[in-house]
Amino acid sequence: MTNGVGTSSSPMGSDWLKQFLVACSSPCPVDFIAYHWYDPNNDIDHLKNYTDTIVQIAAGYNINKVWLTEFAPTGNNSTSASFMTDAVAYLDSNPAVERYAAFMASDGFLLSGTTLNLVGEAYVE
Repeated sequence: MTNGVGTSSSPMGSDWLKQFLVACSSPCPVDFIAYHWYDPNNDIDHLKNYTDTIVQIAAGYNINKVWLTEFAPTGNNSTSASFMTDAVAYLDSNPAVERYAAFMASDGFLLSGTTLNLVGEAYVE
């Protein structure tokens, strides 16, 4: 599930999650919620707010852990590095976020060739 918006007839993101959990038998046998997040690197609050939304939805169904299985800020490396530093600090401090992973390590994202670039360094520090 991603942070996509979707429509009422084709829900995505948190709207899809709500529909899934309502349809799941009670109690819903889910240990954690996995989600993805992709958006421009100029709004750390969007990642935080979306994560908080997923955590709140999950908690409403007695699911206490979420996994951000892919996330990627888009934009230049300098701004993305700053975003990544803030994102890692937030994710590490959120007790409901049990695991998280940046989307793909490849030349241009996290790496320059086979060496960590600014974003990669911010992610692993």
